[in-house]
Parts: sequence; C-alpha cells; structure tokens
Amino acid sequence: MKGVPVHRMLGVWVFGGTILDQFIEYLDDLVWGPWMLALLLGSGCYLMLRLDMLPLKNLKFALRCAFGLETEQRDGEVRADVRKQLSGRGLPEDEAGRSSRDGSRRDRAYSGSVFGKKTAGQGFSGERQASNGGRASDGRKTFRGENASNRGKASKGGKVSSLASLTTELATTLGIGNIVGVATAMVLGGPGALFWMVATSIIGMATKLVESMLAVKYRGKNDRGEIAGGPMYTCLHGFPNKTAGKLLGFLFALFAVTASFGMGNMTQSNSIADAVWVSFGVPKENTGLLLTIVTILVVLGGIGVIGKVTQILVPFMGVFYLLGALAVIATHWRNLPGAVAGILTAAFYPEAVSGGIFGSVTVTAFQSLRWGVSRGIFSNEAGLGASGITTAAADTEDYVRQGYISMTGVFLDTAVVCTITGLAFAASGVLGARDANGNPLTGTALTLAAFRTTMGDWGGSFVSICIVLFAFATIIGWAYQGERAFEFLMGGKSRYNLWYRFAYGLTAFLGCISSLETVWNFSDICNALMAVPNLICVLALSGKACREIRAYPVPGERQIRHKGKAAGKADGGKKALHARY
Repeated sequence: MKGVPVHRMLGVWVFGGTILDQFIEYLDDLVWGPWMLALLLGSGCYLMLRLDMLPLKNLKFALRCAFGLETEQRDGEVRADVRKQLSGRGLPEDEAGRSSRDGSRRDRAYSGSVFGKKTAGQGFSGERQASNGGRASDGRKTFRGENASNRGKASKGGKVSSLASLTTELATTLGIGNIVGVATAMVLGGPGALFWMVATSIIGMATKLVESMLAVKYRGKNDRGEIAGGPMYTCLHGFPNKTAGKLLGFLFALFAVTASFGMGNMTQSNSIADAVWVSFGVPKENTGLLLTIVTILVVLGGIGVIGKVTQILVPFMGVFYLLGALAVIATHWRNLPGAVAGILTAAFYPEAVSGGIFGSVTVTAFQSLRWGVSRGIFSNEAGLGASGITTAAADTEDYVRQGYISMTGVFLDTAVVCTITGLAFAASGVLGARDANGNPLTGTALTLAAFRTTMGDWGGSFVSICIVLFAFATIIGWAYQGERAFEFLMGGKSRYNLWYRFAYGLTAFLGCISSLETVWNFSDICNALMAVPNLICVLALSGKACREIRAYPVPGERQIRHKGKAAGKADGGKKALHARY
C-alpha cells in the first residue's frame, strides 16, 4: 500500500473490497425480492382503497394547501366537524372524540432508554389541558390535545412553517433519484421501469398521507422542549402494543440513521463528485473536502437554517431543471408518441420494444417492476417514513391538512419531475447507447448524453449544476431527519446531536470516493429495512387514521359526501360508501 493516497485506502477499506461489494449486492437482491414489492405496493393499494381514493380526489385541495391558496381552518371548527362526521356514521361518542385524547400524547417528552422504564422526563411534559374543559381564552375548543396556555407563544419549540416543512421534505426527495435514479432504473429495468415509478407514486400518495398525518399527530419533544416526531414516535406513542411499539420505534430509528448516511448522504455526494469530475475535471477528493466543510456549516444551524436554505433552493432548482428537461423533449417531439407507447409496452413486455430509440432491451418484466418500484421509492420515499420526521416539525396542529400537504411531495417528485426526466431519456434516443469502451451509458453519463443532444457541450455543465443543487439539498434535508432518529436512539437527549452532525459531514467525503454501484446498493438495503417497521405501524393504525381522514372537511368534497349519504338512505336505506369502516 506504499505510495497509495490515504483517501484511496479509505475508499477501499470501507466500500472498495470485492467480497464486500458482492455481499452488499447479495443483500440488495434479497431484501428487494417479491416480498418487499408486495409489502410496498400492497400497503399503498390497501390504504388507497380504504380511503375511498381520497388522495386522488383531493389532490387539487392538497396542492392548494401546499402553495398557500387554502387557509388553515379553525381548530375548533375542524374538531367539531370531525366528531360530527364520525358520530354520524354510527361510531360511539367516546370513539368519535378519541382524536383529542390521542393527540395529547404528542406533548410527551421522550427521554431515557427505549426499552427501559419511564424516567422522570417521560410521560407528559407538564403541558395539560386548561381546567375549563379544554377551551381556549377565545372560546374555541383546543384541537387534538393542543395546550391552550401555550397557544400564541413566540417560541415555536423547533417548529417551522408548513411551507418550510414541505420544501425541506422536497429537498430530501428531489435529489439525484429524479435524475441519476431515473437513468439507472431505465437502464437496469428497461424503459418500462418509468411506468412503475409513476404507478408507485400514485398509490404511494395514500401511504404518504397516512404516515405523515400520524407523524404530526403523535409527535413528541426532546429534552430541550423542541418538537420531535416521525415513525419512531408514532410507534412509541400510537402502536397498540407498547412493547412492540418500542421495538419498532427503535428499529426504525436505527435504520433511519443508517439510511441518512447512505441514501441521504453518500449517494448524493457520490453523484456530485462524479458530475463535477466529468464536467469540470475537479478531483473527487477535492470535491469531497469542500462538500464536507459546507455540509457541516449548514447542518450546525439546525432545522431553522435548513428550512431557510431549502425554502429558497428547492423552488429555484426545480424550475431550473424542469425547463432544461422540457427543452430536450421539445427538440425531440417527433419521438415522443413512440417513446410513451414504448414505455407502456415495456412495463409488461420488455422484449417487444427492443431496438429503435430504446436500443437493445435485455430485461424481464419482473426486473422492470423491481427497479421501477425501488427507484420510485428511493425518489419519493413513500412508505419509508423518513419524511415524516420533517413533516412533524411543521408549525400546525391540523395534522390531516399537513398530511395532505406532505402527500403533494410524492406527486411533484415522481409523477411530475421523474416523468419529465424519463421522457427526456426516451425521446432523445440515448437509452441503450454505449461509451468508448463498449459499456452501456448509465447514471450521470446517460443524463449528460441526453442533455447534450439538445444543448451540446453546454448540456454537460447544465446537468452538473442541477445534480449539485439537487444532491446538496437532499444532503442537508436528510441531516435533520437522521439527527432526529439519532436523538431518539439516545433517549431524546439532544446533547449528542453535535457528534452526529460532524459524523454526517465526514460521510460526504466517504461518499465522494466510493464506487457508484456499492453506494446505491447499500442505500437500497437501508430503504427496505426502514420501510418494514414503518409500514407495520401504519397498517396497525390505518383504521383510526382512515376514519379521521375521510371525516376531514375538505371544501367541495364534504357536500358530495353528504349527498351520497342522503342518496344512500333514499335508496332502500343502504349505507353510504364512507360508512363502511
């Protein structure tokens, strides 16, 4: 090893060994077998049906909320209407009002060992309902356990605005999964993988709605009184069996911390280093050093600084990239109908589209499904639960509305951005192209080739800038999610967070010098492991959650629901569709 640079030795020791590469690839194939696809797709389909397709019906309302066109409804009015809807469906009064009692659990301060007994810091954090029956000074009832005495205080306890929460969440999802992830999916799974990515996002909206709603509903606080939430708190406070809930919460937090280093950091930094090296010739170790320093400086500021950065960065980079991708599609518009038809056909019969603008396709239908689902989940994180950690930081008590806002991230991320990216690849005819050594183009190289068909050599610089912006936004967004999971493992004690932030920053350097295949395989494994405890908890709480979502007063949708119910009574006394559960 004499004369070998230290950074090269580090890359070989950690992720460069042939045996380790093969082992990680084996685990990746194992965890992403048919059982994982069935769990993810099955959960999404089940929740979509149990919600009576409301995620699709109320998508317009969710988008209006996300862009600030729908004002937040008064807490007391929402709570009263929810109780009226639930009691009107034959539910007992105590069950109809259970959301108030369940919501109060979010005020719990979490401290002590996950499996240990309650310490003095656990249980309610001293915040109780007002003695006048839970009514605030303005005569309104407090909504879902909100402490009336704390309403209006200047300190938000670590909360951010709903918009900042959404942009931070989008920062974690709008990353290289929308660029490099689509490229690898359509190479490894054929052009049909794009269809499965979009299909996954549509049913994933139901999963994201429920898991995000639960994350806000059951959020807690750390030892400094800052808001902390996510699936680990949902498991801890909401899972029916407390022992199992503690175990699931611990496992999710453990896998989320691991995923933050993998999917949230190493894959992003690896793509940044690769793009800057290909386009500008900057050595990867230099990029890693600079990225490590910048990452540490940003994440040291906490969720406040992260929210401000993403609120500016995410809209700019999204519009900037989409304009470039649409330009590629526009210049190859004659190929667009054939590209769309080929993508739909290849989703079920990949061999039928071999040749032409898709090159040589040598994948099976299962491979198309496997890579489409895995890369779709990588991109929008529906079912993984990690984005619920960011959603829980939103400055709102209306957790159903915030669930709808979070749901729009799946639609914008995959159904919009990934679709446009995939169509740019398919229409430009770069799928199946090979480099000078005869190897198929994939990842960053494929993306550069697609944009160069329209922009020439400048297209490489354009893509590199987009990758840097997208990936860096994901890195800083995931820093908050990983930190909250790490804090949970430490018993809710925030004094250890500084160690995580420095370790997270140093991981960016490791990602820059590691191999692309191993980093992506490692991230896929973390995604699958993180999804299992989250989906178990979501499915266990789905009955109560779906009832509350169906009863939520959405403008325009409620009148339709009431008409349907009245029509059901007129039609021989049949129950309305929403009264089934």
